[in-house]
Amino acid sequence: MIFIRSTIFNIVFYAHMILWLIFCVLALPFPKKYTRFAMKNWAKQVPFLLKHICNIEIEIRGKEHIPNRAIIVAPNHQSFLEIILLAAHLNFALMLFKSSLGYIPAFGWSLHKLRFIPIIRGGRSKTIKFMVDAAKTRILHNGQVMIFPEGTRVSAGEVRNLKAGVIAIYEAMHLDCMPVAHNAGLFWPRHQWMKYPGKVVMEFMPIIPKDLPRLEFTERLHSTMITRKLQLEQEAFCADNPPPAPETAKWLEEIKHKKITVKDGKVETI
Repeated sequence: MIFIRSTIFNIVFYAHMILWLIFCVLALPFPKKYTRFAMKNWAKQVPFLLKHICNIEIEIRGKEHIPNRAIIVAPNHQSFLEIILLAAHLNFALMLFKSSLGYIPAFGWSLHKLRFIPIIRGGRSKTIKFMVDAAKTRILHNGQVMIFPEGTRVSAGEVRNLKAGVIAIYEAMHLDCMPVAHNAGLFWPRHQWMKYPGKVVMEFMPIIPKDLPRLEFTERLHSTMITRKLQLEQEAFCADNPPPAPETAKWLEEIKHKKITVKDGKVETI
């Protein structure tokens, strides 16, 4: 049954996305507010499809922490789903994306129309400088720069250090930073056909103030975001109908009732 539901969802999802991309193409000659309208409304409709086809519920927590001003948004990265949810709930989000996505017809054109920032490979310092310069010139007065601190998609249960990009943007732009945690990868795994029923939780957390010393900011963001990510994954495993645990999260499933924190890059359990 899960396979059948997943198959139906994937067909409907991509057909639905193509329809909205057609709207985006038609909107390209006009101000970018129309492209933003299309992408935001598409993102808001995806949870409806997930609920009624795959029996996946979406719960958003901490929306009161989202300010209506310029800020850095720092979520953990697991799958395509969190990008959709962030697009639906953030205001004027300026997202970073792999440059290869910019070559996809219609989709890539829309990313460039919205002045999202392509991550261009070519050396660590060169890439970081481009990211910082682009973020400074493209952010709106009340916009939000969204960057994945881990730098790539990380499976449930994994703990990785933060990449230099988020630290560089934090120091260069002098903006507050809002950590975001979720467990979306358990229900919409990367590079997988299956979509597993259950409750996806995304939580916007209290803001980390700007201009903290580098080490303090790095530790605070890492411990806050990763601790909550692991706790939300534990919450999913405690449900009556938990999703299957990937190999990277077997250890977490076994201690799902223990209190867990991450400090100085190390996982502590009680």
